Amino acid sequence: MNENKDLKNICQSCERQGKCFFERNNLVCKKIVEAEKELNQRKQADLAFEKAIWQGRLSENPKAENYAGKYMYMGKSENGQYDNFKNIITRRYDV
Repeated sequence: MNENKDLKNICQSCERQGKCFFERNNLVCKKIVEAEKELNQRKQADLAFEKAIWQGRLSENPKAENYAGKYMYMGKSENGQYDNFKNIITRRYDV
């Protein structure tokens, strides 16, 4: 997937309907900024899952209690040191 091409397509579909703004004398499309932010959040979640599996906090084995598919990424802890995962069934932060 060519991310830059996809972002340009978003901008063209917007047709400048008041969604753009100026930042440091450059015209910026709000939709592109939002799309980039969403992409970065997805990358951060993917990396957090990979790290938790490598650390043994989560597992790739579907039969394991701590199977990664049973958890959702909830962002970093308040101090930014730990990735938080919530069990999708119990809603508890138990890994």
